[in-house]
Amino acid sequence: MGNKIVIPYLRRKGINKINLLVLTHPHLDHLEGLLPVIREFRVDMVLDSGLICDSSEYKEFISIIQKKGIPYHQAKAGDNFIFSNNLEIFLLNPLYDSDFYDESDFNNASIVVKLFYKNADFLFTGDIEEATEKKLLVWQNILQSDILKVGHHGSETSTNLEFLDKVNPSIAVITVGKNHFGHPSQKIIERLKDRNIQIYRTDENGTIIIRTNGQEYWIRTLRENN
Repeated sequence: MGNKIVIPYLRRKGINKINLLVLTHPHLDHLEGLLPVIREFRVDMVLDSGLICDSSEYKEFISIIQKKGIPYHQAKAGDNFIFSNNLEIFLLNPLYDSDFYDESDFNNASIVVKLFYKNADFLFTGDIEEATEKKLLVWQNILQSDILKVGHHGSETSTNLEFLDKVNPSIAVITVGKNHFGHPSQKIIERLKDRNIQIYRTDENGTIIIRTNGQEYWIRTLRENN
Protein backbone atom coordinates (compact mmCIF):
# COMPACT_ATOMS: atom_id res chain seq x y z
CA MET A 1 0.00 0.00 0.00
CA GLY A 2 2.69 2.50 0.96
CA ASN A 3 5.01 1.81 -1.98
CA LYS A 4 2.33 1.17 -4.58
CA ILE A 5 -0.24 3.84 -3.78
CA VAL A 6 0.64 6.37 -1.08
CA ILE A 7 4.18 7.29 -2.09
CA PRO A 8 3.44 7.64 -5.86
CA TYR A 9 0.41 9.80 -5.06
CA LEU A 10 2.36 12.09 -2.73
CA ARG A 11 5.18 12.45 -5.26
CA ARG A 12 2.73 13.30 -8.06
CA LYS A 13 1.33 16.04 -5.85
CA GLY A 14 4.80 17.41 -5.15
CA ILE A 15 4.57 16.57 -1.46
CA ASN A 16 7.92 15.86 0.17
CA LYS A 17 7.09 16.44 3.82
CA ILE A 18 4.55 14.96 6.24
CA ASN A 19 3.57 17.41 8.97
CA LEU A 20 2.03 14.78 11.24
CA LEU A 21 2.14 11.02 10.77
CA VAL A 22 -0.35 9.04 12.87
CA LEU A 23 -0.08 5.35 13.71
CA THR A 24 -3.47 4.59 15.25
CA HIS A 25 -2.25 1.31 16.80
CA PRO A 26 0.54 -1.15 15.96
CA HIS A 27 -1.41 -3.89 14.17
CA LEU A 28 0.33 -4.82 10.94
CA ASP A 29 -2.52 -3.79 8.63
CA HIS A 30 -2.19 -0.23 9.97
CA LEU A 31 1.59 -0.12 10.25
CA GLU A 32 2.83 -1.87 7.13
CA GLY A 33 1.89 0.92 4.72
CA LEU A 34 3.42 3.59 6.95
CA LEU A 35 6.90 2.10 6.95
CA PRO A 36 7.81 3.04 3.35
CA VAL A 37 6.43 6.54 3.95
CA ILE A 38 8.45 7.21 7.09
CA ARG A 39 11.54 5.77 5.38
CA GLU A 40 11.23 7.98 2.30
CA PHE A 41 9.77 11.27 3.52
CA ARG A 42 10.64 13.97 5.95
CA VAL A 43 8.24 13.74 8.90
CA ASP A 44 7.83 16.63 11.34
CA MET A 45 6.12 14.62 14.09
CA VAL A 46 4.89 11.10 14.79
CA LEU A 47 1.75 10.52 16.82
CA ASP A 48 1.63 7.03 18.32
CA SER A 49 -0.58 5.19 20.80
CA GLY A 50 2.47 4.16 22.85
CA LEU A 51 1.34 0.53 22.90
CA ILE A 52 4.24 -1.88 23.34
CA CYS A 53 4.48 -4.29 20.44
CA ASP A 54 7.17 -6.90 19.81
CA SER A 55 6.67 -7.19 16.05
CA SER A 56 9.70 -6.60 13.83
CA GLU A 57 7.71 -4.00 11.88
CA TYR A 58 6.95 -1.92 14.96
CA LYS A 59 10.55 -2.18 16.14
CA GLU A 60 11.65 -0.89 12.73
CA PHE A 61 9.12 1.94 12.98
CA ILE A 62 10.54 3.08 16.32
CA SER A 63 14.11 2.62 15.07
CA ILE A 64 13.48 4.91 12.08
CA ILE A 65 11.96 7.55 14.35
CA GLN A 66 15.02 7.45 16.58
CA LYS A 67 17.57 7.42 13.75
CA LYS A 68 15.91 10.34 11.98
CA GLY A 69 15.36 12.24 15.21
CA ILE A 70 11.67 12.68 14.50
CA PRO A 71 9.72 14.27 17.37
CA TYR A 72 7.51 11.59 18.92
CA HIS A 73 4.28 12.20 20.82
CA GLN A 74 2.33 9.57 22.72
CA ALA A 75 -1.33 10.28 22.14
CA LYS A 76 -3.92 10.76 24.83
CA ALA A 77 -7.51 11.91 24.76
CA GLY A 78 -7.79 15.69 24.93
CA ASP A 79 -4.60 16.41 23.01
CA ASN A 80 -5.03 19.27 20.57
CA PHE A 81 -2.88 20.29 17.60
CA ILE A 82 -3.48 23.58 15.81
CA PHE A 83 -1.87 24.26 12.46
CA SER A 84 -1.44 27.64 10.80
CA ASN A 85 -3.84 27.01 7.90
CA ASN A 86 -7.12 26.80 9.89
CA LEU A 87 -6.55 23.09 10.48
CA GLU A 88 -7.10 21.68 13.95
CA ILE A 89 -6.80 18.12 15.23
CA PHE A 90 -8.32 16.95 18.49
CA LEU A 91 -7.81 13.47 19.96
CA LEU A 92 -10.76 11.61 21.49
CA ASN A 93 -8.93 8.36 22.25
CA PRO A 94 -7.01 6.59 23.81
CA LEU A 95 -8.83 7.41 27.01
CA TYR A 96 -6.34 5.53 29.19
CA ASP A 97 -2.58 5.14 29.51
CA SER A 98 -1.03 2.57 27.18
CA ASP A 99 -0.33 0.11 30.01
CA PHE A 100 -4.11 -0.16 30.59
CA TYR A 101 -4.48 -2.15 27.37
CA ASP A 102 -3.25 -5.66 26.74
CA GLU A 103 -2.44 -6.95 23.26
CA SER A 104 -5.89 -8.46 22.79
CA ASP A 105 -7.42 -4.99 23.20
CA PHE A 106 -5.13 -2.93 20.94
CA ASN A 107 -8.08 -2.05 18.67
CA ASN A 108 -9.77 -0.16 21.49
CA ALA A 109 -6.59 1.79 22.16
CA SER A 110 -6.67 3.20 18.62
CA ILE A 111 -6.02 6.90 18.28
CA VAL A 112 -9.30 8.57 17.32
CA VAL A 113 -8.83 11.86 15.50
CA LYS A 114 -11.36 14.66 15.02
CA LEU A 115 -10.12 16.93 12.26
CA PHE A 116 -11.54 20.42 11.83
CA TYR A 117 -10.90 22.60 8.79
CA LYS A 118 -12.95 25.80 8.82
CA ASN A 119 -16.55 24.49 8.70
CA ALA A 120 -15.65 20.97 7.59
CA ASP A 121 -14.96 18.09 9.94
CA PHE A 122 -13.81 14.50 9.74
CA LEU A 123 -13.73 11.70 12.31
CA PHE A 124 -11.10 8.96 11.99
CA THR A 125 -11.84 6.05 14.32
CA GLY A 126 -9.05 3.54 13.75
CA ASP A 127 -10.20 0.07 14.81
CA ILE A 128 -12.22 0.99 17.90
CA GLU A 129 -15.08 -1.33 18.76
CA GLU A 130 -18.45 -0.85 20.42
CA ALA A 131 -17.12 -0.76 23.99
CA THR A 132 -14.93 2.25 23.19
CA GLU A 133 -17.54 3.89 20.99
CA LYS A 134 -19.86 3.96 24.00
CA LYS A 135 -17.15 5.52 26.16
CA LEU A 136 -16.52 8.17 23.51
CA LEU A 137 -20.07 9.43 23.95
CA VAL A 138 -18.54 11.64 26.66
CA TRP A 139 -17.38 13.73 23.66
CA GLN A 140 -20.93 13.96 22.30
CA ASN A 141 -20.69 17.72 21.84
CA ILE A 142 -17.96 17.31 19.22
CA LEU A 143 -18.70 13.86 17.77
CA GLN A 144 -20.87 15.15 14.93
CA SER A 145 -18.81 15.01 11.74
CA ASP A 146 -19.52 15.40 8.05
CA ILE A 147 -17.27 12.48 7.12
CA LEU A 148 -16.75 9.33 9.17
CA LYS A 149 -13.96 6.83 8.63
CA VAL A 150 -15.90 3.77 9.75
CA GLY A 151 -14.33 1.81 12.60
CA HIS A 152 -12.53 -1.51 12.16
CA HIS A 153 -13.04 -1.89 8.40
CA GLY A 154 -16.82 -2.03 8.76
CA SER A 155 -16.77 -4.88 11.26
CA GLU A 156 -19.99 -5.77 13.05
CA THR A 157 -18.15 -5.11 16.32
CA SER A 158 -18.08 -1.37 15.56
CA THR A 159 -20.41 1.45 14.45
CA ASN A 160 -23.07 0.88 17.09
CA LEU A 161 -26.33 2.76 16.66
CA GLU A 162 -25.93 5.35 19.40
CA PHE A 163 -22.41 6.27 18.32
CA LEU A 164 -23.39 6.50 14.66
CA ASP A 165 -26.38 8.70 15.44
CA LYS A 166 -24.20 11.07 17.49
CA VAL A 167 -21.65 11.34 14.69
CA ASN A 168 -24.47 11.71 12.14
CA PRO A 169 -22.22 11.80 9.07
CA SER A 170 -23.32 12.45 5.51
CA ILE A 171 -20.43 10.38 4.12
CA ALA A 172 -18.91 7.14 5.43
CA VAL A 173 -15.58 5.76 4.23
CA ILE A 174 -14.74 2.10 4.79
CA THR A 175 -11.11 1.10 4.33
CA VAL A 176 -11.12 -2.60 3.53
CA GLY A 177 -9.53 -5.12 1.20
CA LYS A 178 -9.77 -8.84 0.65
CA ASN A 179 -10.13 -10.54 4.01
CA HIS A 180 -11.38 -13.67 5.75
CA PHE A 181 -13.37 -11.81 8.41
CA GLY A 182 -16.39 -10.80 6.37
CA HIS A 183 -15.51 -7.09 6.50
CA PRO A 184 -17.45 -4.99 5.92
CA SER A 185 -20.46 -6.49 7.65
CA GLN A 186 -23.66 -6.32 5.63
CA LYS A 187 -25.40 -5.33 8.85
CA ILE A 188 -23.23 -2.22 9.08
CA ILE A 189 -23.74 -1.42 5.40
CA GLU A 190 -27.50 -1.56 5.90
CA ARG A 191 -27.22 0.53 9.05
CA LEU A 192 -25.48 3.26 7.06
CA LYS A 193 -27.90 3.02 4.14
CA ASP A 194 -30.90 3.25 6.47
CA ARG A 195 -29.63 6.69 7.49
CA ASN A 196 -29.04 7.79 3.88
CA ILE A 197 -25.29 8.00 4.47
CA GLN A 198 -23.28 7.92 1.27
CA ILE A 199 -20.83 5.01 1.42
CA TYR A 200 -17.38 4.76 -0.14
CA ARG A 201 -15.37 1.55 0.11
CA THR A 202 -11.76 1.03 -0.88
CA ASP A 203 -12.46 -2.55 -2.00
CA GLU A 204 -15.03 -1.28 -4.51
CA ASN A 205 -13.99 2.32 -5.20
CA GLY A 206 -10.23 1.98 -4.95
CA THR A 207 -8.31 4.95 -3.60
CA ILE A 208 -10.66 7.59 -2.19
CA ILE A 209 -9.54 11.22 -2.30
CA ILE A 210 -11.57 13.81 -0.40
CA ARG A 211 -10.81 17.50 -0.86
CA THR A 212 -12.46 20.40 0.89
CA ASN A 213 -12.23 24.18 0.98
CA GLY A 214 -13.74 24.13 4.44
CA GLN A 215 -17.27 24.53 3.10
CA GLU A 216 -17.79 21.97 0.34
CA TYR A 217 -16.37 18.53 -0.43
CA TRP A 218 -15.09 16.99 -3.63
CA ILE A 219 -14.70 13.22 -3.69
CA ARG A 220 -12.76 11.35 -6.35
CA THR A 221 -12.12 7.64 -6.54
CA LEU A 222 -9.46 5.70 -8.41
CA ARG A 223 -12.08 3.63 -10.21
CA GLU A 224 -13.95 6.17 -12.29
CA ASN A 225 -16.99 3.95 -12.82
CA ASN A 226 -17.71 4.40 -9.10
